[in-house]
Amino acid sequence: MSVSLVYFPVQVPQDFDFDQAPDFQRSSGHGLCVKHIIFSNDYDDNRPGGKHEAIDIFGAVGLWVRSTTDGTVVTTWRYQNKVLPGAGYSHRGGNFVRIIDTNGNVHYYAHMRDPAFVCSGDMVFAGSLLGFLGKSGQCGCPHLHYQVRGPSPWNPGRGGRGINPYNELRRLYIAD
Repeated sequence: MSVSLVYFPVQVPQDFDFDQAPDFQRSSGHGLCVKHIIFSNDYDDNRPGGKHEAIDIFGAVGLWVRSTTDGTVVTTWRYQNKVLPGAGYSHRGGNFVRIIDTNGNVHYYAHMRDPAFVCSGDMVFAGSLLGFLGKSGQCGCPHLHYQVRGPSPWNPGRGGRGINPYNELRRLYIAD
């Protein structure tokens, strides 16, 4: 299963000064976190709590987080018998937003610095500014946790099976 993306989800704002971005120590204490944009195919990593099923894009706090596709901010979704909003805050993901695209795929953006600029039910377009890269929730360094899940008739706001977006992200990053 693959997905077609239009925009790379992390962009450098015009006149952004990387030297002025705050430094963060890794939570494990092994050096500083990166300020430039870096990502790798960590989709299948085994982590506490299970398989990662997302790509982490590390960078400086304050970089733009943009929608990779046209869609609608999820109204509600279910997780562990809870009904959750499509944009909000969770203990693990921090400030997040979930967008369902025209094919029914769910795009999840987490660990943003501030609450998302969009609300449940809002329409977004590819390239829409969703917020800023940050370090909210459970994470060691500032990064965007970006996940794509296929359509699900049972829980459309959460999505179904995971889709690895690495090849599409790499294509967009190189083209940028």
